[in-house]
Amino acid sequence: MKNIVISLCTYRRPEGLKALFESFKSLQIPDSVNLSARVIDNEPTPAARELVQQLAQDLSFSMHYVHEPEAGIAPARNRALTEAKDADYLVFIDDDETAAPDWIEKLWDVQNRTKAHFVQGPVILTVEDQADQWWIDSLLFRLKTFPDCSPRHESWSNNVMIDMDFVRKNNLRFDPALRFDGGEDTLFFQQMTRAGGKGVFAAHAKVYEVQPKERLNWRWALRRQFRNGNTRGMCARRLQILPKAITHTLFRSTTCAGLSIVLLPTALIKGKTGLANAATYAARSLGMLWGLIGKRTLEYARQENPETRSPA
Repeated sequence: MKNIVISLCTYRRPEGLKALFESFKSLQIPDSVNLSARVIDNEPTPAARELVQQLAQDLSFSMHYVHEPEAGIAPARNRALTEAKDADYLVFIDDDETAAPDWIEKLWDVQNRTKAHFVQGPVILTVEDQADQWWIDSLLFRLKTFPDCSPRHESWSNNVMIDMDFVRKNNLRFDPALRFDGGEDTLFFQQMTRAGGKGVFAAHAKVYEVQPKERLNWRWALRRQFRNGNTRGMCARRLQILPKAITHTLFRSTTCAGLSIVLLPTALIKGKTGLANAATYAARSLGMLWGLIGKRTLEYARQENPETRSPA
């Protein structure tokens, strides 16, 4: 039997937790797996403890509440690594997602077939109102997918299975300097790959994420794409010697700028979708340059931990 721990970091999303726990009730657990879960509550006070304990009563596997008061995504994810010290594999999912019934089965199947050190699954974005579907269809929100078992050199942390033995042997951690920036997961998996880790994609291990109305606007979407570009520039600075980082980032930024110019005329045919596609690459291009010179976006800065947000 292999011990697999599901970890979800949460911050003031009680309704998201309820929906996620409801999807957990239908999880299909492989016979060769001993499944458990941890909720890492990243509040200053253990606000979600009672709710988690209540919701956990209806699950077929054990769920434990953990309070991590140090603010930021990286400290919360590092606490998840610490709490999984005896696990064979750690699986991350976000507190605003729900899991397909065969989610764990599909991740585990691909891991067994490929012996990968991390297995990444797709995140399927949905909307509450079909009139908003165009946002999801545009590049502003579209998430990449890949063929089943295809190689990956990086991952996101909202649907991924990690070989904890490899993590422990290589002393891998999420960079605490990026606690409010985002992009700590991209850096973590790039470091994992540099340490010799093998990553693959599990095309059928699906989780779902409803995009709320407050995200479906130009300001939020462009800021997110700017931050995505910023992450690229930041990772290049941290993982490459400076001349190579500059060359690599300038090439990618220029490519994105060129794609933005090429796509802009498609707005005459595709309307706002074409405009969104062009704006996506423009925001990424600027974000890469911002990250290359060491500037930060601080997308996740909190009121109780105020830091100046870089203008996006």
